[in-house]
Amino acid sequence: MLKPPSSIREIVSSRNESAIENMKKDISDFKCSKDSDVMDFLIHKALEYDMYHRARTYLCYDDNSVLSAYFSLTSGILSLSDEISMSFRKKLTYGRTNMDYVPAFLIAQIGKDDNCQIKDMGYLLLNEAQKMIVAARHMVAGRIVYLECKSNDKLQKLYEMTGFRYLQMNGRLMQMVKII
Repeated sequence: MLKPPSSIREIVSSRNESAIENMKKDISDFKCSKDSDVMDFLIHKALEYDMYHRARTYLCYDDNSVLSAYFSLTSGILSLSDEISMSFRKKLTYGRTNMDYVPAFLIAQIGKDDNCQIKDMGYLLLNEAQKMIVAARHMVAGRIVYLECKSNDKLQKLYEMTGFRYLQMNGRLMQMVKII
């Protein structure tokens, strides 16, 4: 089972030196052999991004208090390419088909530790991230959530299971979007 996510911001703000040191150790021990970028972000960038308000990272621990996964959230501007159908563009832009950019919530990172044994962890992480985005939506407004991932059938199916759909390619990354 998964405990409620712990925010890096909350742990650091607590000024509990023991909790901060434990968090740093957990982060440094995180391994994700499937995607080195996911591991690199958590180990080398997450604390800095949090400190400078670029992204909020949430650590997910199992029942044994072992760091199993994490996700990072931020806001962004989604650039809409010409390949997007007019009908979908209308849905994303409140009917304004001449808009090339829309503000959106971004699930910036999502990663699972190699030793995680929790079934359907990707699905659980996406649901936790979306719960937080819905809470933020009530405070700051917004209705679009997006993420970028490597073009991979397994990832695409996971994201589609939680309501995302393919939007466009952004370089080598596939952008998927969900209207909330």
